[in-house]
Amino acid sequence: MKFPTFSKLLGILRRGTGRFPLPIVFSTLTTVSLILCMDKGFDEDIILRYSLIAGLGFVLSLLVDLILEASRANNAKRILAYVGVLVGICLFGIYVIPADIDDARPPFWYGYFLLKFCLHLGIALTPILYTRDSKLLWQFNLNLFLRFVFSFINAAIVYVGLALALLSIDKLFDVGWYDEIYLDTWFICAFSIHPLLFLGGIARISELEASKDFPKPLHFSLKFVGLPLTALYLTIIYAYVAKIVFQWDWPNGWVAMPIFILAVISLLVYVLSIPLSRSESWSLHFHKWLFRLIFPLSIVLILALQVRLGDYGMTINRYLGIGLGIWLLGISLASLIRPKLHVGWIPATLLLATLASIYGGPFGAFGWSQRAQIERIETLAIELGVWKDEQLVPTDAATDPELTKQFESSLRYIYGNFGSAPLLPLLDNSFIQETESTRYSAYHMTRETMKYLNIDDDLNNNQSYYLGQNIILKR
Repeated sequence: MKFPTFSKLLGILRRGTGRFPLPIVFSTLTTVSLILCMDKGFDEDIILRYSLIAGLGFVLSLLVDLILEASRANNAKRILAYVGVLVGICLFGIYVIPADIDDARPPFWYGYFLLKFCLHLGIALTPILYTRDSKLLWQFNLNLFLRFVFSFINAAIVYVGLALALLSIDKLFDVGWYDEIYLDTWFICAFSIHPLLFLGGIARISELEASKDFPKPLHFSLKFVGLPLTALYLTIIYAYVAKIVFQWDWPNGWVAMPIFILAVISLLVYVLSIPLSRSESWSLHFHKWLFRLIFPLSIVLILALQVRLGDYGMTINRYLGIGLGIWLLGISLASLIRPKLHVGWIPATLLLATLASIYGGPFGAFGWSQRAQIERIETLAIELGVWKDEQLVPTDAATDPELTKQFESSLRYIYGNFGSAPLLPLLDNSFIQETESTRYSAYHMTRETMKYLNIDDDLNNNQSYYLGQNIILKR
């Protein structure tokens, strides 16, 4: 990629502003919101809310712009689409973002960032509206990838230059800048300059049709960085699989992390090296063997997480991990059955799987994990003797310390992720109302519930009650 001159750089900025006006507005709003958030005179809760809205609006409006461009929509449709984006973002801010953003529970943050991830996948698929040519889809996403890297590097250079200039002025002239000036400068570079450079360099789909050259720096990175890293993780994980077979033991749940990293690196190398699979032997063998090697590992991932489900029940993280395993299993099978599948099937299936995990209702990540942990609480309550007439009740009987710890883990998971509402049918309502009126936190509510049920002595005698994270999340 050639580095542009200053005049060409200004042309890139003007092009991005004229072509993507609404994303530029959202990026500016994000920058201003974050800067104001650092000012103690502004309500941080409101400013953070605006930042979240603007961040989502940027990705959504960019997706809409690219869809309109790929479908060759006229100006009237563009205006209507912009109105729809603004209305949708406002409704999201009113009905989805919690009233008190500081106390937003993990499901909101999971949903927010997974939704943004889905929008990015949608952006990757927009050329399909213009043509079904898989090569064009690859070229478009390569352009996005390179533009992002180019914009990131240049925005970082601008920040370093400005920060050093501000520091020099301060030291030479004793100006005494305000404390947050360097952080504010970073916000400007990261959320205004970087998007401007990125948007201004996105090629139109029609401009990519004649592009045939494969970038040499990318070729080097794929062959000498991506490929060795993939080989390293495959070696580590298959060595662990051999250990499982030799010892005839169930896989450890921690194996999910290296498999996840392997999936990200290997699939990125797979997609980016598609044009090389016809001319380079290493790429040809990589494309031939990758999914054959991932297929058994996806089964190992599912089995490892199934063990944790049996011991500790479903959680959001485990649901997403199993979802990843099923998705890897599915794309591996599809690739083995039909090796010539369109390149768009990878992001398309991942998009559908992610949307299902967010908006699947009782079968999604949030509904399923909540239901599973409530059922686990009921089962443990019966074993602990604190269950009567479909409710949790105090007990004077001796309890098993291990069961007590597991019960406490599930309780805190429910309080921390879903609040007290799921436990209302199981506990005396007056107890919950009185406890919440004192102070609501997952730790406090769990502690008071254990005291109410008279089963907190084992925790006090056998461990420090709270060390920072729920046991169930550690595992």
